[in-house]
Amino acid sequence: MVDFVTFEGLPRGLALIQGTLPSRREWKRIVRDDLGVNVLQMPGAAVDLGGLRPFASRIRHLTVNSASCRDLSDVALMSELRSLAVGGLVDVGADLRLLRNLESFGGPIESFDGVLDHPTIVSLAFEWSSATPPHISAGLESLSVGYSNKTVGLPTFDDSTRLRTMAIDGASTLSLAGIESCSALTRLDLTGCRAIEDAERLLMLPSLQRLWFENCLAIEPQTALLDLVDVEVGVIGRNPFAVAFRSAAAESNSKWSFPSLPRPKV
Repeated sequence: MVDFVTFEGLPRGLALIQGTLPSRREWKRIVRDDLGVNVLQMPGAAVDLGGLRPFASRIRHLTVNSASCRDLSDVALMSELRSLAVGGLVDVGADLRLLRNLESFGGPIESFDGVLDHPTIVSLAFEWSSATPPHISAGLESLSVGYSNKTVGLPTFDDSTRLRTMAIDGASTLSLAGIESCSALTRLDLTGCRAIEDAERLLMLPSLQRLWFENCLAIEPQTALLDLVDVEVGVIGRNPFAVAFRSAAAESNSKWSFPSLPRPKV
């Protein structure tokens, strides 16, 4: 028996594999209700996904959060896979170009071939350690990148016109030059960026609806941001927005908010 759970904010329920594989009846439910499979531990603490092979073609949504299961080569057998999320370390990955229906990937891209140029992926989330920003050929609609603190600049794209949401965390110096090519962008979240430059380029995004700064230590030029009239802007944490700027934002037509961080419980 496996546990079936739902979580607020997730698009579908999950079948949790915690040492026991689903029964045939449970597999039927997983397929019928389009549920995700979340591997917390394979039977016998197996290091691979071999136990899922008889049902590989039935799995459409897979999450692996297992400390012991680090050989994910069997993912290549899951021909109907739509989404893949990997939360742990990976010793052996797979060539995702074999998965012609894959739409969403989150995890260590260095362990999987064909991620950044996958022809059907529209949603990506990954960590990036190189100083040079990634180049992405996939036609994305959603992107979340966790930079190392030495990375500078925005990702580059073959086609950025479909991108609707983007989140960048941890950039050293993030120049927003070129972001105007993301003409369909509606939401931008910037977190933990030491310095943000060319912020006036945000005024060139005709579809932008929501902008979020969290713990971004330097942003230039700040004054240009007051012209973001139709954009909801949130600022939280350690940011260079002094009292004078907050007063100017309150007097402008901009939709600025400066929510407080919740105090830790003692």
